[in-house]
Amino acid sequence: LDPGPGGISHGREFFLFETDTLRAAAAWSGSEFIDWKNIAFNGQHEVHASILGTVQFANPDAPGWADPDGAFADKRITGRDGNRYGPMARSWGHWKGLFLHGDQVVLSYTIAGADVLEMPGAEGTQPARAMTRTFNIGPRPKDLFLQVARGIRGEPKLLRFDSLKSGLKEIALIHAAQQQVRNLAAQQHGEA
Repeated sequence: LDPGPGGISHGREFFLFETDTLRAAAAWSGSEFIDWKNIAFNGQHEVHASILGTVQFANPDAPGWADPDGAFADKRITGRDGNRYGPMARSWGHWKGLFLHGDQVVLSYTIAGADVLEMPGAEGTQPARAMTRTFNIGPRPKDLFLQVARGIRGEPKLLRFDSLKSGLKEIALIHAAQQQVRNLAAQQHGEA
């Protein structure tokens, strides 16, 4: 999410999007990117590269969006190892590619025929910095359901606001100090 000097792997905030399941696989922060262990990086077989740093969220290896009927069941092929592989059915979701908007990456895909543009990002300053996902979703015949993020320390909490000063009505908090939550609520209600 931040390029860092010397390229993206030298940044301090990272977002991993998995194009087969159209899911935000993980977001993390720290001084290192990954451990660089797998056949493509160091020739080692039967291992996958691992995240190094503090994981903010990690979604399971399953579809990031519900299918056109509203179910999250993984219908991809099952490999000999019991894991699911390959992309989702095209009628469910289809990866189109990515492009740059300034220094931000924009992900492009379809869900149940609806065009989706997604831009991962980060907002705020430490220690209250937050990973974000911004969406532009095209016309669709019915509601779409998305797994935004599964927190490492439990389920996300949805905080609702009734502020006239902001268009923000709901925010999902993965984990945060109670004081940070109270400060955010006070700002939205014009009390801070």
